[in-house]
Amino acid sequence: MSGPWVGGLTIREHGPGGRPTADYLCTRCTPYHHARLTGDDTRHAADLHTSHLATHHPKGTP
Repeated sequence: MSGPWVGGLTIREHGPGGRPTADYLCTRCTPYHHARLTGDDTRHAADLHTSHLATHHPKGTP
């Protein structure tokens, strides 16, 4: 699965060696400012993204 998600979050899944890995990247931030998680727990990714936006983009600032 690849493409845009809620709140500007992009999800890219890869399966090297048959082991799924998902990269959760805030598209409103620099490429260096991202969180990488293993698995496909999108609920956790959404919580992380919401927390990230609240911390680094208060009141919807870019």
